[in-house]
Amino acid sequence: MLACDAHHSRHLPFDRVALAIAAKASVPEAAIVNFLPGEAMVRSV
Repeated sequence: MLACDAHHSRHLPFDRVALAIAAKASVPEAAIVNFLPGEAMVRSV
């Protein structure tokens, strides 16, 4: 799970930055919970 450790809702968009960096680094989507479809993400936690 990639997260920005948001302490305010306006910080949540930074999660997209973390996902973009992981994608650029060739981290497989299957290894990142945030990339999973909603139902799969719920099952994974």
